Amino acid sequence: MDIKIQTNTLRLITRLSDRTNRTEPCIPFVPQKPEFIEKYEPVMPFETASPEQVGISSRYIADFYREIDCDESLDMHGITILKNGKKIAQGSFGAYRNDVWHVTHSFSKSVTSLAIGMLIDEGVLTTDTKITKIFEKRVSPLTLISHRAITVGHLLTMTSGILFNEAGSVTEENWVKAFLESTITDEPGKKFSYNSMNTYMLSAAVKELTEQGLCEFLEPRLFKPLGIERYFWEKCPKGIEKGGWGLYLMPDDMAKLGQLYMNRGEWHGNRIVSSEWIDEAASEKVATPKENGNFNYGYQIWTGRNSNSFLLNGMFGQNALGMRDSGIIIVTTGSNGEIFQQSNLYRIAEKYFGSGFSVPAGPLPADKKGEKELKKTLDSLGSVRRKAKPLVDSKNPLRLFPKLLTKKKLPPQCSALAGREYLIAPEYSRNIGIMPQVIQIVQNNYTQGLDSISFALENGIFSVVFTEGSSVHKFPVGFFKPEYATLDFGGEHYLVGTSGFFASNEDGADVLKLRISFLEAGSARFIRMVFNDSSVTVTLTETPCGKFIFDSIADVMDGLGEKRLLGAITSRIDREWLKYKTDGLFSPTVEGKQKPD
Repeated sequence: MDIKIQTNTLRLITRLSDRTNRTEPCIPFVPQKPEFIEKYEPVMPFETASPEQVGISSRYIADFYREIDCDESLDMHGITILKNGKKIAQGSFGAYRNDVWHVTHSFSKSVTSLAIGMLIDEGVLTTDTKITKIFEKRVSPLTLISHRAITVGHLLTMTSGILFNEAGSVTEENWVKAFLESTITDEPGKKFSYNSMNTYMLSAAVKELTEQGLCEFLEPRLFKPLGIERYFWEKCPKGIEKGGWGLYLMPDDMAKLGQLYMNRGEWHGNRIVSSEWIDEAASEKVATPKENGNFNYGYQIWTGRNSNSFLLNGMFGQNALGMRDSGIIIVTTGSNGEIFQQSNLYRIAEKYFGSGFSVPAGPLPADKKGEKELKKTLDSLGSVRRKAKPLVDSKNPLRLFPKLLTKKKLPPQCSALAGREYLIAPEYSRNIGIMPQVIQIVQNNYTQGLDSISFALENGIFSVVFTEGSSVHKFPVGFFKPEYATLDFGGEHYLVGTSGFFASNEDGADVLKLRISFLEAGSARFIRMVFNDSSVTVTLTETPCGKFIFDSIADVMDGLGEKRLLGAITSRIDREWLKYKTDGLFSPTVEGKQKPD
């Protein structure tokens, strides 16, 4: 089983790097995610308070947001701050919105941990329960022997030692079988090895023991009591919630789960899960590599190595960071280049709200000017970073002060481009599309290849149209504020917000730059189009950036290289060649010729 999965992983990486052919998934893609319906009245909203009412200066909170906003290494989507269960600030960056659900990636693991805690509270299992006992109807006699030492506790602490990992999720259909037949590379309980398939097996255990999937099990026990109504959890090909990823939540509902951990399992006076479980789950069980960040690991939740904190964490910056001493919870969404907690986000959060942060016992005097400053800061998030340049003509001297423009007219280039269509040379664009590659890979949902780009101007709205095989993606571009659209990718719908501006390059050619923010996802697409006479040169990039992706793929290749049967193959793959191929995949450039009228 391991050899098949590793071979398929290597084959997929090779397919991804081949721009001349459409990427074919190893297992068929089946759409799952429902379209997000925007109109919604929140259930059990947080009580709000000004920072001064809970003993914090509004100016201090504004400084925190500004420092985050000015850090060009970060690409944040939203940040919410709670103090003692009250919402004291909430801001979104650029086109992103806090009234739209967002993928949480491995943040999901801490929710799965709650389900396991509930089953332990009910006496259904313990952390010492053997997984061969839970899945005894599915395991072979050989597995009963080889996997007999693996317990629920090993799954919870990422110490199972199992080889079958995340790569298998897009190369194998029966994940339970693959896990139970996979090689054990380290003695269970001896080595921390982060592997989302451990969490998936916890989800599968819930299904095996209760005959209910995670969502069905948690709906009356967790989601309904907390007023969490708008959520969606992706399932594996066999219909089991993924457990370790794939959960979409509203930012405020992410905050509710963080607050539940802060409250040691209690919500509005009701006991959701035992305090004993929360204390155990959110305490250090295993040390983690320092390069992962400044946190160790509990039961599917991170715990501060040098501070009294806990962290529900998903890659690219999906977090609920709890500071126990001050009662502060910081909830974030983003598309940062990080798998764990390596970005400046955590350093800045520690600087403002860590061990050196203290607040008076009572409220501070009201500060209307400070509250106004905070509101102004929150309203302008995303406008000061290099990645979000002024959305007006770069030659206009008022570009740094767009609010001074008394009449917001579309740039003249919009009229010039309207009606044009550019045909993209097919030989190097078969795996290029508007959806960021990271989303395509994680969702197993690949583009049909970019065929053409056209432009329209209708009722004062400028739109760009990407044609990819049988799919046509038309989206409006905002030059003064983002414009929104819902795009269909293989039957799954994504809400996007697009901002753009025109500039000129060193040769005087018109350049159109776009940021397409996928509001529900942890990635964004950047597109740069240079127009020369009857041709266009199109470069596509994304966040997280290509270097981060290259490093991640290189780690996968190194891991495959350690396996004897694949070592000979992967050892022949040069790092420079891999970087060249990765750059071509995550930062491709294609040429288009204008279609004759």
